[in-house]
Amino acid sequence: MSHLIIPRRQAFVHVRAVRALAVSLLFGAVAAGQVPALSAPAPSIDEVIASVEAAERRLVNIHVTGTATLNESADGREWKQTPGSCVVKAWMNALIDGPFRVDVSSEVIKWADAPAGKPPYFESSYAIAYDGRQITRLQKTVGSPGHMKPVRVAEISADVQSMRVSPSCRLANGSAFAINFWSPDTSQTLSEYLRHWIDQQSRHPELQPIAIVEWSRADASREVMVIVGYRGKIEHAWRLDPTRGWAVVGYELRQGESRSLVNRYLVNKLEKVADDLWYPAEADLIQPPPFSGTVDTHTRWRYSASEIVANRPETEQAITSMSLPAGTQVTDKAQNRMYEVAAPDNQTSRAIDALLLSAVRAATQPSSNAGAD
Repeated sequence: MSHLIIPRRQAFVHVRAVRALAVSLLFGAVAAGQVPALSAPAPSIDEVIASVEAAERRLVNIHVTGTATLNESADGREWKQTPGSCVVKAWMNALIDGPFRVDVSSEVIKWADAPAGKPPYFESSYAIAYDGRQITRLQKTVGSPGHMKPVRVAEISADVQSMRVSPSCRLANGSAFAINFWSPDTSQTLSEYLRHWIDQQSRHPELQPIAIVEWSRADASREVMVIVGYRGKIEHAWRLDPTRGWAVVGYELRQGESRSLVNRYLVNKLEKVADDLWYPAEADLIQPPPFSGTVDTHTRWRYSASEIVANRPETEQAITSMSLPAGTQVTDKAQNRMYEVAAPDNQTSRAIDALLLSAVRAATQPSSNAGAD
């Protein structure tokens, strides 16, 4: 049995939210193999936001070496491993829009529509670094599993969104399961998102009041669930562990009047990385069809970290230490130029004005109107 509290600043909890609590509580209890028990009165939404914000501030930076592997299932119970995977080293500032660097030694992605005669999986290795002003992506290899070829191509841009870190990479470094980086589609931390939700409720009645549930487990640990919803459209449900630094231990996203499950995050293991600071070490992301990208297949991305180091000055140094090897062909959109990185004994790179290069290419390529009547 769980304890439900209506936040003090809200007049009611919508009946749809109550149903959401029941479903979400079941998923949490079943996943952990335990039955929730009645806890002390749940905290208010203001107390939850303050606690989550304090937890966000405890993380300054994080270094993770991790792997994510893709499994598929016809029924969501029996899983088979696929070639899909991502192996990464990541160095991240804890600010949601802060600097970061990721080195992906291997990323294997399934083609959505594989070209005729081509392997169904694409593999590559690359590195991405963002210094707070511009982002650099270095492509190292491309091909299919077992058939890779080296490349030396880099792109530099001030448009961070144009080179967003892939979903599998976010899973492989654990950031997809952490409160500081909770969503790739928002520039808000979790505490900021919840505070903004409350501020918007008076102007948007379709926003459901925030509901909070707290329960204790057999091992005396506690969990707090926070649910927010947009009536008939979307519903978020976070499971947080106050006994372990308010770390995320579960999350669900549902949509539509039927509250169809879009995805479910389950953190299976947390690692203590500093005082009152815990980071996910093992976790799953489960998606049913069609949100899995197919009409009849469930997917499960399984994350596991072999190294987690928090709040070290060398992590900040590593973020800005990525260099481009000699011979790399660079397209610098921020400076509007293209060049090749010179060897160390020749510090002068062969810079080529982008406008001139474009004119040369236009003069040497056949006209697009050739053959027109």
